[in-house]
Amino acid sequence: MAQVDIVNAVLLRLGADVIQSMTGGETNAVKAALVYSDAVASILQEKDWRFAKLRATLTRHTLSPLYGFQYAYQLPSDFIRLTMEHYPQVRGVNPVAMPPGYWSQVIDSTGYPRFYKNDPRVDPVGYEFKFEVIPGQATPTVVADRFCLITDYEDSTDNPIHINYIRLVTDDTIWTYTFKECVICKLRVLLAIPICESIQKKQDAEKDLARALISAGAFNESLDSVLDEVGSSSWENAGR
Repeated sequence: MAQVDIVNAVLLRLGADVIQSMTGGETNAVKAALVYSDAVASILQEKDWRFAKLRATLTRHTLSPLYGFQYAYQLPSDFIRLTMEHYPQVRGVNPVAMPPGYWSQVIDSTGYPRFYKNDPRVDPVGYEFKFEVIPGQATPTVVADRFCLITDYEDSTDNPIHINYIRLVTDDTIWTYTFKECVICKLRVLLAIPICESIQKKQDAEKDLARALISAGAFNESLDSVLDEVGSSSWENAGR
């Protein structure tokens, strides 16, 4: 589904004139182009979309934070945000009894063990971190400003630092259909007034977006397997 097709889907639902291309100078095309990228980035921030989820090894910045933390690690250029935090318990299962590799254990400052599912946002777990810009410098070599993860963890060849993050994905051929629907709804919200001058259409689009995000979230979560997941047995009895 090309960008122009997505925009035309939006325009059809708004009752507006469709366009021939995104670069032809048509009024609706110009307005849509101004908000298209923001709409996509905004929806990518909403959930841990599996098609946008990526694990990466970070490279330590040549410069260090001015104070507070010892090390800075450069974030990928397509970084949107880290994946969401996972809670340490799942359905009352005893983490100690789980198979090796399923949980990461960290002893906190009070000596109490904390368990994390092995899908951490930052690995290794248990280290405080923050996100900040590390200013560049002109001498002795030119270093550009970089958005970084700063922490006290010192990486090494054998023990690098990894992140699990949501990346910017502009290639709509790998988007899920439920994600596309969310983007379409978001564009309707952003374009309802500039194109149709209709507050009602904007409000309707906002309601549709809320429903689309719930539906997309349910589908997105269904793509993962949970080790102790039981689910419903109702399907076993269907037709019996």
